[in-house]
Amino acid sequence: FSDSEVSYFDPATGDPIPPATFQGLGSVMVALNATVTVPTNNLTMQTTTGGTTSPAPGTHAYEVGATVTIEAIPDAGWQFDYWEGSVTDPNQAQTTVVLDTDKTVTAHFTCLERTLTMSVNPPGTGSTTPTPGDTLVCDGETITVKASAASGYEFVNWSGPVADPNSATTTVLMDGDKSVTANFQATSPTTATLTMQVNNDGWGTTTPAVGQHDYTLNQVVTITATPAAGYEFVSWTGNVFDPNSATTTVTMDGNKTVTANFQRIQVELTMQVNNTGWGTTSPAVGVHTYNSGDVVSLLATPNSGYEFVNWTGDVADANNPSTTVTMDANKTVTANFQRVEYQLTINSATGGTTSPAAGTHTYYSGDVVPLTATPDAGYHFVNWTGDVADPNSASTTVLMDGDKSVTANFQATSPTTATLTMQVNNDGWGT
Repeated sequence: FSDSEVSYFDPATGDPIPPATFQGLGSVMVALNATVTVPTNNLTMQTTTGGTTSPAPGTHAYEVGATVTIEAIPDAGWQFDYWEGSVTDPNQAQTTVVLDTDKTVTAHFTCLERTLTMSVNPPGTGSTTPTPGDTLVCDGETITVKASAASGYEFVNWSGPVADPNSATTTVLMDGDKSVTANFQATSPTTATLTMQVNNDGWGTTTPAVGQHDYTLNQVVTITATPAAGYEFVSWTGNVFDPNSATTTVTMDGNKTVTANFQRIQVELTMQVNNTGWGTTSPAVGVHTYNSGDVVSLLATPNSGYEFVNWTGDVADANNPSTTVTMDANKTVTANFQRVEYQLTINSATGGTTSPAAGTHTYYSGDVVPLTATPDAGYHFVNWTGDVADPNSASTTVLMDGDKSVTANFQATSPTTATLTMQVNNDGWGT
């Protein structure tokens, strides 16, 4: 080695000395001047809220393969939970990490929990924030508590270790389990609430309107119920002066709830026919009750041999057997029927007469008409042509279940004797 590559030291003192040439025997300390690089891996330390670590959070270099002792150190009011990362024992606050490669480990902490118990006195007179019951919080935390009085009550004070027992909103230092109580007392009311209701929405309105209204205590309030079209007022439910009057009063000596009761107006439909037995109706003949505003379907059905003519009354279409009536009041409707009429045409051949006489006659459906054929002298009846009961009888009938045409047939009679007429040229001259 050259002198620049070697350092010399006094063996007695260890102090560096200049290069020297040794002749003969002697001793000297020498050192080889060189830079040696040792390989390392990085250990990155991390932490969640609530503590620190040893080594401190950050990145640290160690020899490859080194075993490093690490420790999680919780803050006051916190406790170690676990290590995240490749550690020997993740559940021990003090453990080791083998740096066979770069490693990152995180220390997790949780707070020490304390119980804050909230309550209300007397029960039901108010509420608290946090709500009554047990709430878990962290040790050392300062919790804001709030008392809210129910209607008709007022906050008095807090019982328990709060910062200001006379303030509805104050704080509690959770350096241990704590219990606090919000105390309330009844207030002397100066107003009362009137709640207005109706038994069915849309059936009517009230004055004041449906809802809640505040009035001076002991004020006398006028209330009115107004039914909607097709409805009528029935009564008030609640502490009113006259429950049967649509306009009445209520004395507000306390909170009151009143309900206006309405019902649908009922109207009557009277069904009739112009002649019993000529036809039927739907609804049937008689009196029927409906709610005001109902639209009722009507149907007129004639009996056999009859026909529908029209409706009498306030119907939608008087000439249609199937129609409707709107029940906005009491109504009477009549189905009008008439007997069906058919024509009987009687034809007479030469040689006789008929009863009814030859011609066209009108009869009601179902009528049975007697027929008679009478031959003239020298003729005799042969038969009837047409839909008669007995075509071979001069006296028969025809059933008028439709238009009919019949003919009485005659023919001349063949003689069985002859007449000889005797005469003289002058009366008295001979016989």
